Amino acid sequence: MPERDVLTVTLMVLVVLGFFISVLLFYLRGRSLEDSLRRIETSLKEMPEIRNLSEKIGELDHVLRHLDFSALETHLAELKEIASRAEHTLGTAGGLSPSTRPSSGERLVDLVERKLYNLGYESVVIVSNLTELDEEPFEIHVEASRRGASYKGHLKVQNGSVQELRLLPALEMFP
Repeated sequence: MPERDVLTVTLMVLVVLGFFISVLLFYLRGRSLEDSLRRIETSLKEMPEIRNLSEKIGELDHVLRHLDFSALETHLAELKEIASRAEHTLGTAGGLSPSTRPSSGERLVDLVERKLYNLGYESVVIVSNLTELDEEPFEIHVEASRRGASYKGHLKVQNGSVQELRLLPALEMFP
């Protein structure tokens, strides 16, 4: 046999042998993978909490997707405004004794802070001097923060309720 034919035959034998070794390794690897998956599946079936977990997650997802907090927030803000007006009416109609009736400045501070806190602002600071306010509508300058951002602006208050609110992000001036 010529030398070239021997090399060709040897090469073919090595390729076929490599193929069979690859198939054998793939089979053995696949078998151990199947065994591992079977063991995991068996241990999961033994845990009763896991059985209905998929259904419970689906139910929870359904409930969470159908919750509408915006309507709740709107109604809550309306209720707080109504309570504020009722409080104001009771306070001005003599429902409280003069010693327990809050001053107009205290009522304004309470009204402004409540409004801004209800809208999600934090660290509310009233910049205006409330003793200098003499006739309605009152324009009260404030500073507040929300989610780490500072805001400055004013509120107009008339008849014990906020009629206008204008707060803008306070941008720092660069030289």
